[in-house]
Amino acid sequence: MPIDTSTKYGNDLESPVVQPGWTIDSDGFGMLQSTVKFKWAKIYIAQFPNWFHRGRSHPDSAYSQLKLFKATMTEEKGQVISIVAEYCGLATNGGGESGTDYNGRGYSDPQVMMTAAAAAESIQAHPNFIHINCTSLAPAGPIQPLAGPPPVNGGFNDDPLVNPNRAAWTPKIAGGGLVNNCQFIGFLPNQSATDTTPNIKAGIKSYFKPQNTLRILIYFTEQEEALNRASLVGWVTDGNSYYLQDEYKKFATGGYSGELEYSSEWYSQIHKSFLVTNASVERFGAMWKLTADLMVSGMGGWDISLYPKSLLD
Repeated sequence: MPIDTSTKYGNDLESPVVQPGWTIDSDGFGMLQSTVKFKWAKIYIAQFPNWFHRGRSHPDSAYSQLKLFKATMTEEKGQVISIVAEYCGLATNGGGESGTDYNGRGYSDPQVMMTAAAAAESIQAHPNFIHINCTSLAPAGPIQPLAGPPPVNGGFNDDPLVNPNRAAWTPKIAGGGLVNNCQFIGFLPNQSATDTTPNIKAGIKSYFKPQNTLRILIYFTEQEEALNRASLVGWVTDGNSYYLQDEYKKFATGGYSGELEYSSEWYSQIHKSFLVTNASVERFGAMWKLTADLMVSGMGGWDISLYPKSLLD
């Protein structure tokens, strides 16, 4: 029998072999993603899903905290298969501006996108409808409420000094031991030819309430931490529950030129904070991706009897 005296070169690819050119991508907030390409002998093709399973560590020990979350296999010529594997995880050992070990901390810095809008709301919900409660609307001195309290028996007070916006109310009716209290009807146009004072409130039923919303994105290493924050929908927060930077917290707590001031009576009834209006959590490799919407309290604040304060603040 002839003896095989040939010299073999290369790798027999009995296990996946990392190919040169793999990459690491940092989003600047502590999140790392890596793409690695492997070569493997086609004979082991059936072992692909067992080898490249979710949660497997990155092949480079310097990035072992990155875990696999997706892999794609392609058959090539020469009985070889090619695998493109994607990994993700938090930065360690000096990541971030202050050398933060995000992986040890357990979450990335929040990525924040702010949007501002205005939505129509009943004029009766305005803080200055009956009394002047939002003092920011009277920078040059005292002004009258939009409607003020209704007359004792309801109806309409035609004195323009007392009722400059011509607020009209239903009559107060008593009968059978019950009292039907008056309800606001609207702001009427001028009621006489001699009344020539302009009434720009005539016909107004609503006003545009300004709303700023922050869309928050954070990656967590622990599922419970992500779900704990997702459970805060319907609660208010000063931003600490979502690790907001101080610059964003000031949208609720004050410090910018758009800050609103209130009377002490009104202020005692509201939160000047963020209301969590939406949250979602999804698995992302060995991590959990949290997205949440935080709405700034806006013109009237958040009613403390309707919205509880987050215990994570």
